[in-house]
Amino acid sequence: MTTTEFITFGTVIFAGISAICAAATAFVTTFAMKGARRDQESKQMLEQAVISLERAYDALVTGSEAEGPPVADRTSWLSAARLLTQYQSIKGLVTSKAHKLVLEEQEEYWRHRFYLLLRPLTGARGAGYYGKRASSEQAEEHIEPMSAVVIHTFAKWPEDKADPLGTLQRGKVDPDAKFLQGNIGLRRYLDDHGYIPATGQK
Repeated sequence: MTTTEFITFGTVIFAGISAICAAATAFVTTFAMKGARRDQESKQMLEQAVISLERAYDALVTGSEAEGPPVADRTSWLSAARLLTQYQSIKGLVTSKAHKLVLEEQEEYWRHRFYLLLRPLTGARGAGYYGKRASSEQAEEHIEPMSAVVIHTFAKWPEDKADPLGTLQRGKVDPDAKFLQGNIGLRRYLDDHGYIPATGQK
Protein backbone atom coordinates (compact mmCIF):
# COMPACT_ATOMS: atom_id res chain seq x y z
CA MET A 1 0.00 0.00 0.00
CA THR A 2 1.45 3.32 -1.05
CA THR A 3 1.58 6.34 1.20
CA THR A 4 -1.23 8.00 -0.77
CA GLU A 5 -3.43 4.91 -0.48
CA PHE A 6 -2.67 4.64 3.22
CA ILE A 7 -3.60 8.32 3.77
CA THR A 8 -6.77 7.88 1.73
CA PHE A 9 -7.70 4.74 3.65
CA GLY A 10 -6.99 6.48 6.97
CA THR A 11 -9.10 9.46 5.93
CA VAL A 12 -12.02 7.19 5.04
CA ILE A 13 -11.75 5.32 8.35
CA PHE A 14 -11.50 8.62 10.29
CA ALA A 15 -14.51 10.00 8.42
CA GLY A 16 -16.48 6.85 9.20
CA ILE A 17 -15.59 6.99 12.88
CA SER A 18 -16.45 10.69 12.98
CA ALA A 19 -19.82 10.00 11.37
CA ILE A 20 -20.56 7.24 13.90
CA CYS A 21 -19.55 9.50 16.79
CA ALA A 22 -21.69 12.33 15.41
CA ALA A 23 -24.66 9.99 15.07
CA ALA A 24 -24.17 8.67 18.59
CA THR A 25 -23.92 12.22 19.95
CA ALA A 26 -27.07 13.21 18.08
CA PHE A 27 -28.88 10.16 19.45
CA VAL A 28 -27.81 10.87 23.04
CA THR A 29 -28.71 14.55 22.68
CA THR A 30 -32.13 13.72 21.21
CA PHE A 31 -32.78 11.17 23.95
CA ALA A 32 -31.77 13.67 26.63
CA MET A 33 -33.96 16.36 25.09
CA LYS A 34 -36.94 14.00 24.94
CA GLY A 35 -36.36 13.03 28.57
CA ALA A 36 -36.17 16.69 29.61
CA ARG A 37 -39.33 17.46 27.63
CA ARG A 38 -41.18 14.52 29.23
CA ASP A 39 -40.04 15.67 32.67
CA GLN A 40 -41.19 19.22 31.96
CA GLU A 41 -44.57 18.00 30.72
CA SER A 42 -44.91 15.81 33.81
CA LYS A 43 -44.13 18.79 36.03
CA GLN A 44 -46.75 20.91 34.26
CA MET A 45 -49.33 18.14 34.75
CA LEU A 46 -48.37 17.89 38.43
CA GLU A 47 -48.89 21.61 38.90
CA GLN A 48 -52.23 21.55 37.07
CA ALA A 49 -53.41 18.51 39.04
CA VAL A 50 -52.75 20.31 42.34
CA ILE A 51 -54.58 23.38 41.06
CA SER A 52 -57.57 21.18 40.18
CA LEU A 53 -57.65 19.78 43.72
CA GLU A 54 -57.47 23.27 45.22
CA ARG A 55 -60.21 24.58 42.94
CA ALA A 56 -62.45 21.60 43.63
CA TYR A 57 -62.22 22.21 47.35
CA ASP A 58 -62.75 25.96 46.94
CA ALA A 59 -65.81 25.33 44.78
CA LEU A 60 -67.38 23.11 47.42
CA VAL A 61 -66.46 25.21 50.46
CA THR A 62 -67.63 28.55 49.03
CA GLY A 63 -70.16 30.15 51.34
CA SER A 64 -69.78 27.46 54.03
CA GLU A 65 -69.38 28.17 57.71
CA ALA A 66 -66.09 27.29 59.37
CA GLU A 67 -67.38 24.28 61.31
CA GLY A 68 -70.37 23.36 59.17
CA PRO A 69 -70.89 21.19 56.10
CA PRO A 70 -70.63 22.70 52.63
CA VAL A 71 -73.60 24.75 51.48
CA ALA A 72 -76.16 22.50 49.78
CA ASP A 73 -75.72 24.22 46.46
CA ARG A 74 -76.16 22.14 43.29
CA THR A 75 -73.75 24.25 41.24
CA SER A 76 -71.01 24.11 43.85
CA TRP A 77 -71.24 20.34 44.06
CA LEU A 78 -71.26 19.97 40.28
CA SER A 79 -68.24 22.25 39.89
CA ALA A 80 -66.28 20.42 42.57
CA ALA A 81 -67.14 17.01 41.09
CA ARG A 82 -66.11 18.09 37.59
CA LEU A 83 -62.80 19.43 38.89
CA LEU A 84 -62.13 16.20 40.78
CA THR A 85 -62.91 14.19 37.64
CA GLN A 86 -60.56 16.43 35.67
CA TYR A 87 -57.93 15.92 38.37
CA GLN A 88 -58.11 12.15 37.89
CA SER A 89 -57.52 12.59 34.14
CA ILE A 90 -54.58 14.93 34.67
CA LYS A 91 -53.13 12.63 37.33
CA GLY A 92 -52.71 9.93 34.68
CA LEU A 93 -50.46 12.27 32.68
CA VAL A 94 -47.95 12.70 35.52
CA THR A 95 -45.17 10.34 34.46
CA SER A 96 -42.16 11.19 36.64
CA LYS A 97 -41.77 8.97 39.72
CA ALA A 98 -40.78 11.97 41.81
CA HIS A 99 -43.77 13.96 40.58
CA LYS A 100 -46.10 11.02 41.28
CA LEU A 101 -44.80 10.86 44.84
CA VAL A 102 -45.41 14.58 45.35
CA LEU A 103 -48.89 14.27 43.87
CA GLU A 104 -49.74 11.37 46.19
CA GLU A 105 -48.87 13.58 49.16
CA GLN A 106 -50.95 16.44 47.78
CA GLU A 107 -53.88 14.10 47.15
CA GLU A 108 -53.78 12.82 50.73
CA TYR A 109 -53.74 16.37 52.05
CA TRP A 110 -56.78 17.40 50.00
CA ARG A 111 -58.59 14.11 50.66
CA HIS A 112 -58.34 14.86 54.37
CA ARG A 113 -59.64 18.42 53.85
CA PHE A 114 -62.63 17.04 51.93
CA TYR A 115 -63.19 14.42 54.62
CA LEU A 116 -63.29 17.05 57.37
CA LEU A 117 -65.62 19.21 55.29
CA LEU A 118 -68.05 16.34 54.69
CA ARG A 119 -67.87 14.79 58.16
CA PRO A 120 -70.88 16.77 59.47
CA LEU A 121 -73.00 14.97 56.84
CA THR A 122 -72.32 11.45 58.14
CA GLY A 123 -75.06 9.36 59.68
CA ALA A 124 -78.48 10.82 60.34
CA ARG A 125 -77.04 14.34 60.24
CA GLY A 126 -77.02 14.21 56.45
CA ALA A 127 -80.70 13.29 56.16
CA GLY A 128 -82.50 15.81 54.00
CA TYR A 129 -79.29 17.62 53.02
CA TYR A 130 -78.95 16.39 49.43
CA GLY A 131 -82.45 16.93 48.20
CA LYS A 132 -85.32 19.12 49.20
CA ARG A 133 -88.48 17.10 49.61
CA ALA A 134 -90.26 19.49 47.33
CA SER A 135 -92.30 19.68 44.17
CA SER A 136 -90.87 18.68 40.79
CA GLU A 137 -90.50 22.34 39.80
CA GLN A 138 -87.71 22.63 42.40
CA ALA A 139 -86.00 19.35 41.53
CA GLU A 140 -83.11 21.19 39.89
CA GLU A 141 -82.16 22.51 43.32
CA HIS A 142 -81.25 19.02 44.52
CA ILE A 143 -77.60 18.00 44.68
CA GLU A 144 -76.91 16.08 41.47
CA PRO A 145 -76.44 12.45 42.67
CA MET A 146 -73.29 11.66 40.66
CA SER A 147 -71.58 14.80 41.91
CA ALA A 148 -72.21 13.56 45.46
CA VAL A 149 -70.81 10.13 44.51
CA VAL A 150 -67.63 11.64 42.99
CA ILE A 151 -66.94 13.93 45.94
CA HIS A 152 -67.66 11.39 48.68
CA THR A 153 -65.61 8.75 46.86
CA PHE A 154 -62.63 11.08 46.72
CA ALA A 155 -62.97 11.92 50.43
CA LYS A 156 -62.66 8.25 51.47
CA TRP A 157 -59.40 6.31 51.74
CA PRO A 158 -59.12 4.22 48.52
CA GLU A 159 -59.91 0.55 49.14
CA ASP A 160 -57.04 -0.64 46.95
CA LYS A 161 -54.45 1.56 48.67
CA ALA A 162 -52.39 0.18 51.53
CA ASP A 163 -52.44 2.21 54.71
CA PRO A 164 -48.81 3.01 55.64
CA LEU A 165 -49.77 2.79 59.30
CA GLY A 166 -50.91 -0.77 58.69
CA THR A 167 -47.27 -1.89 58.61
CA LEU A 168 -46.79 -0.92 62.27
CA GLN A 169 -47.04 -4.06 64.36
CA ARG A 170 -48.00 -4.63 67.94
CA GLY A 171 -45.19 -5.47 70.30
CA LYS A 172 -42.64 -3.58 68.17
CA VAL A 173 -42.51 -0.17 69.87
CA ASP A 174 -39.19 0.35 71.66
CA PRO A 175 -39.99 0.98 75.35
CA ASP A 176 -36.92 3.22 75.55
CA ALA A 177 -37.89 5.34 72.53
CA LYS A 178 -37.33 9.08 73.01
CA PHE A 179 -40.92 10.02 72.24
CA LEU A 180 -42.02 7.93 75.26
CA GLN A 181 -39.67 9.59 77.74
CA GLY A 182 -41.77 11.48 80.25
CA ASN A 183 -44.94 10.63 78.33
CA ILE A 184 -46.58 8.38 80.92
CA GLY A 185 -50.07 8.52 79.45
CA LEU A 186 -48.98 7.49 75.97
CA ARG A 187 -46.71 4.76 77.35
CA ARG A 188 -49.60 3.26 79.32
CA TYR A 189 -51.94 3.55 76.37
CA LEU A 190 -49.54 1.77 73.99
CA ASP A 191 -48.71 -0.83 76.61
CA ASP A 192 -52.40 -1.52 77.29
CA HIS A 193 -52.93 -2.10 73.54
CA GLY A 194 -49.93 -4.40 73.17
CA TYR A 195 -47.67 -2.10 71.15
CA ILE A 196 -44.85 -2.19 73.73
CA PRO A 197 -43.22 -5.61 74.19
CA ALA A 198 -44.29 -7.45 77.34
CA THR A 199 -40.80 -7.02 78.79
CA GLY A 200 -40.96 -3.22 78.41
CA GLN A 201 -41.22 -0.90 81.37
CA LYS A 202 -44.54 0.74 82.12
